[in-house]
Amino acid sequence: MNQLERTAEFKVVVLGDTGTGKTSLVLRFIEGYFTARQQSTIGAFFLAKKLTLKDGSHCKMQLWDTAGQERFRAMAPMYYRNASAAIICFDITNEDSFAKMKDWVEELQTNIPKDEIVLTIAATKCDLESERAVSRQRTESFAARVNAFVAETSAKDNKGVEELFQKLSEEVMKRRAE
Repeated sequence: MNQLERTAEFKVVVLGDTGTGKTSLVLRFIEGYFTARQQSTIGAFFLAKKLTLKDGSHCKMQLWDTAGQERFRAMAPMYYRNASAAIICFDITNEDSFAKMKDWVEELQTNIPKDEIVLTIAATKCDLESERAVSRQRTESFAARVNAFVAETSAKDNKGVEELFQKLSEEVMKRRAE
């Protein structure tokens, strides 16, 4: 890509119930670290990262990490408006977070045309496999019904994180090219 060409930019919103590891996932990807004592997000925060895709093209991802607490839910449309992609997180050890993830998907599908947003379901905390409450099969079955892809991740062990963001970016760029 020559220097005069602009890098494609797109917005990604990270949604999910409180305590599902949204901020840990984002910080592992952007900053490369994990802390077990992550403070809850208030409102939302924004970070950006440039990526080189497998085909050699470049893009810049604007990541909006949102608060998971119910009291901030009304603010969510402000964050997912104009998003090219959404990462909806749930904790594999928490059945209730899976139900809330489904609610987020339904809200997005109600408010954004399906061809305008790439949906990714992030099954977080996969380092806690022995405590798993939500099976991979259930997650993949739900994802297939809503035209999303699933990423099994562990911010703590740095598993599946890079792959999630790489696949999401490639899918966004593919849709833009169509």
